[in-house]
Amino acid sequence: MRIVIIISFLLINLMVRAQVDQEYNYEFALIEANRQKSIGNINEAVNLYKKCLSVKPESGIAAYELGSIYIALNNADLAYKYFKEAYLSDKENYWYMVAYIEILKLRKKNKEAEEIILDYLKMKDDSKLRYSLVGIYEETEKYKKALKHLNHIELKNGLSETVILKKVDIYKRQKKYNEGEKELFKLKDMVPESADYYIFLAEYLNETGQKDRASGFFLQAYLLDTTNLYAVTNLADYYIQNKNFNKGFAYLKKAFKDPKIKLENKIKTIIYYLDNLDFMLKYHSEIEQIISSLLVLYPTENIVSRVAYDFYFKVENYEQSYLQIKKLLKEENENYPLWQQAIYNASLLGLSNDIIELGNEAISYFPNKTDLYLFIGIGYFQKNDFEKAYNILKENYQLGLEIDLQIQFLTFLAESAYKLEYNEEAFSYFEELILLDPQNFPILNNYSYYLSLEGINLDRAEKLSYKTIIRNPESAVYLDTYGWILFKQNRTKEAIEYLEKAIALSDDPDILFHYAEALFKFGEKQKAGEYYKKALDEGYDSGIIKPKLELCY
Repeated sequence: MRIVIIISFLLINLMVRAQVDQEYNYEFALIEANRQKSIGNINEAVNLYKKCLSVKPESGIAAYELGSIYIALNNADLAYKYFKEAYLSDKENYWYMVAYIEILKLRKKNKEAEEIILDYLKMKDDSKLRYSLVGIYEETEKYKKALKHLNHIELKNGLSETVILKKVDIYKRQKKYNEGEKELFKLKDMVPESADYYIFLAEYLNETGQKDRASGFFLQAYLLDTTNLYAVTNLADYYIQNKNFNKGFAYLKKAFKDPKIKLENKIKTIIYYLDNLDFMLKYHSEIEQIISSLLVLYPTENIVSRVAYDFYFKVENYEQSYLQIKKLLKEENENYPLWQQAIYNASLLGLSNDIIELGNEAISYFPNKTDLYLFIGIGYFQKNDFEKAYNILKENYQLGLEIDLQIQFLTFLAESAYKLEYNEEAFSYFEELILLDPQNFPILNNYSYYLSLEGINLDRAEKLSYKTIIRNPESAVYLDTYGWILFKQNRTKEAIEYLEKAIALSDDPDILFHYAEALFKFGEKQKAGEYYKKALDEGYDSGIIKPKLELCY
């Protein structure tokens, strides 16, 4: 009997010891899981929380923490699984319930979420849960119920911006605009010194088509806070749309000169106007005045120079845009796109020396940028220094460049080589260009014209030129080239036909001269004389024209 009793005591002790060990392992795993989570070791934390659940499946805290981790990881399925386990483990726990309700809403299980909230509200009034219920009713378009609960929250807690704006949103959905307006008036009257609430009301009236009334509230917002740029721009827009331009821009100009208004807000506003190209082009002189005031007020701010550059470039005032981008380059000399834009701007102005100087300076920062050598070569080409252009382009042209860059290099190499009378090399470049870009009509035109001037490979020239007039039948230059090639092929009657089309589109002296040459060859000397004289009047070389005129008369 004693042995049985001893064995029984031993079994009890072992069972108690196992339970104590189990509790110890659970507590340790939970504490360590929380620590791992706090230091960012999420995977380890997840493993430990799952260990907690394996030891103690009813552990609401472990399930809740797992749900929180999975919702942060955007894994809604596992978040739902663990939040549900947490809620079922302890329905009295407020935070488990709130988490479970939110995941139910996320998974569109609105009915179950609604039932849980309503059951809780029977026991205890909770504004947070009631507002969550409003969201469910709003999503399911049960607007009457949503408004009932919002009114309950307002009756209990007093007026609040959150509740009023939610009611306004619901009234807008129902198209009950007068009711929404009443709510916004309550908000405005709640804090009459707040410009923001006048703006809320003004925006609402704007949306509902009451622009005149809206402008009145924007004006009141401006009077309460003259630094509120949003109110200013809306007032300006209102007056400008109603053709009261002076008043509209007066508000803008005054605001942009005000140093109390943050530069950041001014920049956002001016960018808004610059993005509206039609508006900017229509009122570019007024916008220029605003930008000028920014340049005076903030002479050292790069962001102002950027905005000024953008404006001047868009309105094609390249002199002013060039001044601004050069100012930027002094501060941002490691910004390669800025160098590219500056060089492009200089080319638009025909500043060949500047192109070369900018290109060489940029190379000191970016020695491996091949396109800089292209820009410098173009600069020399524009200066008619074809030798330097040819040398720098040939030295730096390499296979393997992007196609567009290859085409640019080859174009100016071909043109420079031809100007230097390296005809065989020039024509080789043109042939390479045609392989790379067979639809490049300016190249086809120039190459075929040069062939005709040299009087070689005229059949090839005629075929290439014909492509240009098929695709561009209204181009005087292309028609002239084709007519001239036909003239060189002794197809004079056909040549006259195309050259007549060309002179109908242009009074370029070269075209007039070509037409006169064809007429003379065809035997119409008097008419040829008329066109030789017209070519002379348009600036053609008198040394060539005068002997021609003598032959005609």
